[in-house]
Amino acid sequence: MYSGKTIALIGCCALLLIGCQQRPDEIQSFDPVLEQIGNLPANLPTHIDGHHFSQKYGDITFFWTLLPNESMQPRENLVLQIVASNPYRIPPERFNLLIPDAPGKKIFEKDKAYETWTIVEDSDTCLISRQYIQSDVDWISIFTNYCTPLKRPIPAWIKGGIFLHPRM
Repeated sequence: MYSGKTIALIGCCALLLIGCQQRPDEIQSFDPVLEQIGNLPANLPTHIDGHHFSQKYGDITFFWTLLPNESMQPRENLVLQIVASNPYRIPPERFNLLIPDAPGKKIFEKDKAYETWTIVEDSDTCLISRQYIQSDVDWISIFTNYCTPLKRPIPAWIKGGIFLHPRM
């Protein structure tokens, strides 16, 4: 028969091999990366002052831009772009973006489908939007949450469907 050392060695090797195998249902995720505005999949106006990030999760890539937040709302002013094989109707929970249940104002033009909601909360006006762009291979789903004090208007680049030409 086998000695105790041999059995222990076989057991350790078996555990090592089992631990090193990646399950086929695991999705590989990477840490967020700081991005330049030119690396975003859809155009943002170049004058935007914000911090841009990306993160890959399996075959989906998330790009988000944190805009300056001068409002009293708890959510950041955020533009989220998701590149995936299918469009996203609702943003992932981890981005803390809320899409209202009521239908928004819809804009359909030849190069965009855009839906927007304007909400007044306390002393702020918030614009929430959802937009889809189809590139050659993937969809870009774009969600915007932008709040500003009532005394300041929401910038025009947010109101009218801001991403017209995907870079992909």
